Amino acid sequence: KSLEGSIFMTDRMYGNFRDGLESLQHLMDESAQDVFYRFLVERAKKNGLTISAKDKKSRARARLACLTRVFDVEGGKKVSEAFEQLDPARRKKLSNFLTADGIKEKPGFLLYNLPNVMEAALKNEKIELVLAMRLLLKVYEEAAKEYADSDKQVITIMVDELAHHTSICRDPEVLEFTKFDIVRTAGRKSDCQGTVRLSPWQLENDPDILDNVKEGVQLIVDIMNASVKEQSFLRRIPNFHEMKYLNSSRKDLLKEATGALLVVYWTASDQYEAFTRGQGADQKLTDKSWSRILGWMETAVLEQDILHAVVVTMIIHAVGKIPKFRQQLAPDLSTPQEVLAHVMDHCPKVLPSYYRLDEEQRGLVRECLIQDFSFGQFLRSEALPANLTSIKAMAMKKDGFGGPLCLTVYLYCVFAEMAASQAAQSLEGSLYMTEDRWKDFEFGLEAMGNLANESEQATCDRILAKRAALLGITFDAGSERSRALARLACLCNVTDPKDGDEIRVEFEALEAEEQVALAKHLAADGVRRKPAFLLCDAGDFLQTGIMNKEVGLASGMRMLLRVYTEATSFFTGNEHSVITVELTQF
Repeated sequence: KSLEGSIFMTDRMYGNFRDGLESLQHLMDESAQDVFYRFLVERAKKNGLTISAKDKKSRARARLACLTRVFDVEGGKKVSEAFEQLDPARRKKLSNFLTADGIKEKPGFLLYNLPNVMEAALKNEKIELVLAMRLLLKVYEEAAKEYADSDKQVITIMVDELAHHTSICRDPEVLEFTKFDIVRTAGRKSDCQGTVRLSPWQLENDPDILDNVKEGVQLIVDIMNASVKEQSFLRRIPNFHEMKYLNSSRKDLLKEATGALLVVYWTASDQYEAFTRGQGADQKLTDKSWSRILGWMETAVLEQDILHAVVVTMIIHAVGKIPKFRQQLAPDLSTPQEVLAHVMDHCPKVLPSYYRLDEEQRGLVRECLIQDFSFGQFLRSEALPANLTSIKAMAMKKDGFGGPLCLTVYLYCVFAEMAASQAAQSLEGSLYMTEDRWKDFEFGLEAMGNLANESEQATCDRILAKRAALLGITFDAGSERSRALARLACLCNVTDPKDGDEIRVEFEALEAEEQVALAKHLAADGVRRKPAFLLCDAGDFLQTGIMNKEVGLASGMRMLLRVYTEATSFFTGNEHSVITVELTQF
């Protein structure tokens, strides 16, 4: 800061230095613990604090006074009062960490530059010192978890980022919420040294950041007016605060979100050439199909409030997939949908773009984000009718943006996600949404068009009936055998009548009781008959069996039946409607 004398060594700091120096003179005839305690006693006297070698609480209080850089009775009183404000359980835990010596109680944690954190909290008029003590306990607890396997006596944790964070924090709620990670030092010191790194997702009450949402609103207006070019659009999407979560965490998810936002931009501003520029000439989406996409969007999406909600949905959808986001904000939950539902309900200020929407927009975004449904599995007939139950409930809602409009917006978000599914490969247009894939997607849209007015099974049957028609066979919704053959055809992704006939032949090669059992499982809906089993990647598994003549499709069907049988036995008594079994290893 300055070479004009010693700024640090004031009379107060020299007094502290002198106390330490005098204590160290006794190292030749006293233990390290006794010398350390001797220093605490001297400091406790100056701070008007009582201390006893056998009382962890009093030693912890005295050490906190040292760490907070207080040197008088008034300062000692402030530290003591803050310490007493901790609930008994926290106070006991913090006392244990603060008194661990690294000799008898190992490991001991040295939080390097911790006095900068505590002093900043003491001087910060906007926050209370007790909040810094709670944060200190969190650091100790996280450090203990990270270094649980270490055999070192002392582990050093750098806390410089927390010092800055504490000094500039102007909101107690924000400091209380602080999320961080402890990152081990690379190399030979990894088992004894780490650093506190603040997570990008923090509670946001900063008016400047919250007001920045207005920039996102203006971007939506410019998209609808076709007054923003693609490069300008890409430069402006970081105005959505949550984009920095992706930028600092997972580059693949950042590309995924950017690709989805580009799909929204291309479709909302009618940029056919940009959308198709990366597609091969023989696969390219046609002008006619593009017009159908735009016509579909006009029914619901091309309104400013809704398009704004769509953009926010696509960004937060990607954020929900960040592993560390889940670990720090919803550690007891597993799916991105569950994690996001928890965050939106309990700490929505972590998602300022969502938080600043109006109530109806937030409801729409939430409905779109919490649906645990795979449209791809629906098209392949891997999904079961019960998987449509929550989608049907959404389509039947009457409040806010609910009902058919909400369903259309949700399906458009699905479209944007699927169209951008190869964004990690390239952002030059949508590589995925070619003409054939749009035709498949469009049929799925049509199949779900009457979901609010018909059963989930009837909607799934539309997919099966279409496949049966392609294969030139009759689909009988009342026959388990007919439904099983149609589902197998969908799973095997066959469209040629000859291939459809081969599936029938392979199915009939099974023993009669095997045919009945397999058909029963394939016809289970999870609504009337439950639990039903969703065999994830069953289609890829069967298609591999077709290609491998040494295995054959009949063997693949028998393996599916074995999985169904084992799953039924394993999950006996389970009350879930649908149980998912991963077949990835197959």
